[in-house]
Amino acid sequence: MPYGTVTGEDVITEFTGVLTISKNTHVHDDRCQAYDTIYSKSASSQLHSYFMNHVANRTEPKQVFNVSDRYAFREYLADALASAKHMIQAVNTDEVMDLASAGIDLLDNLYRLWRMRTLREDQWQTVLNFLQSALTHVEFENLNHNQCRAIERIIENYLSQGAISESEIEDAVEVLQQVDLDPWRGISKR
Repeated sequence: MPYGTVTGEDVITEFTGVLTISKNTHVHDDRCQAYDTIYSKSASSQLHSYFMNHVANRTEPKQVFNVSDRYAFREYLADALASAKHMIQAVNTDEVMDLASAGIDLLDNLYRLWRMRTLREDQWQTVLNFLQSALTHVEFENLNHNQCRAIERIIENYLSQGAISESEIEDAVEVLQQVDLDPWRGISKR
């Protein structure tokens, strides 16, 4: 397959094993629209290989999930819901250590779900992201019943259900904000 390498002002192309070195001109740019320039703080040129596919035809490799991955995804979701329910039980019995432990378990399961997020649609990923962000730097032992119930509600009513609409994203954000869990905590200065 033909490919090229850009080094500073030169273009090295290979067709069927024959290397050709030429100057990088607008003709090369027009023919080879799929190469990327590597930004370097030192301004030294770096070598970067690329395939000469047209940008519109180039697709990013998709992560492939098999049946066992989908099963694991459902298990992580069930475990996240169980952790949220355990948080509610712990806060009702004033067991702060259990509450903190369940909160850590919840974060762990949310992280696992995030790593497999491409199994679900963008709106689902957004709700998961908001929930993770709202729980960033939260001291779980200080959560109250309403906050734990809101976390459970997000997992049960949004993440565990079918496709999520744009209006449901807004509803999920509102559920978090009503109990003083900031969905933008992960990017704010707090």
